Amino acid sequence: VLAMLTAATDPSANDQLTRLLVGPRWRIGVRDLALLGARARELVRFPQEPAAPDPGAADWRATLRQATAGSDPVDAASLRDALDDPGEAPYSVAARSRFAALSGELGDLARQAGDPAVDLVARCIWLSGLDVESRLTPTAERDCAAVDALLDVAGQHHAAEPESGVQGFLRAVRLARQAERQPDFRAPELTGCVRVMTVHKAKGLEADVVLVPGMHAGGFRARVDDESDA
Repeated sequence: VLAMLTAATDPSANDQLTRLLVGPRWRIGVRDLALLGARARELVRFPQEPAAPDPGAADWRATLRQATAGSDPVDAASLRDALDDPGEAPYSVAARSRFAALSGELGDLARQAGDPAVDLVARCIWLSGLDVESRLTPTAERDCAAVDALLDVAGQHHAAEPESGVQGFLRAVRLARQAERQPDFRAPELTGCVRVMTVHKAKGLEADVVLVPGMHAGGFRARVDDESDA
């Protein structure tokens, strides 16, 4: 869901768009992805030398346009541009069809970028089929809780900052990830499973058993000595 929102509103988000393309929904293969990347590089517009402003121009708007001409080039390849205009490369029939479908979805989301973030999150969940899929997995209870938590976070953000829009919401999510903050909800616990996490995240959970790989008597000191010798 977050990858869809990011790819729809940020043409430079090649990593998030790639995540969608190779994911289980669109299933774009390596060959077609490479062709799309080549098309993205083909569409890059290189900077041009800006024209010197005419100090005698009477219209300040014309002077400003003249002074800034060519100063804001798009000099990075964008998979999103290639997705919207894939060209005539020998893609597979399935890939070309999926490119068109994904381009249409992202275009619709981009046109609704002014809507509240919680509405766009709900639309992404519906478009991707995640609302149905999360109910059909072996861990359905937990997966549904995670989807509901994302909606809650988006709703809380909109209530706190209604003017920030989807870009503000995505920025808040990035900051929360960097700070390792988790949504304020408790997902159903799974039985017979092992949770893998950093020590920072694990502290305070009061688990019955905690295993730290490599943490045994003398192990840490020996590793430090080895690194010092190296």
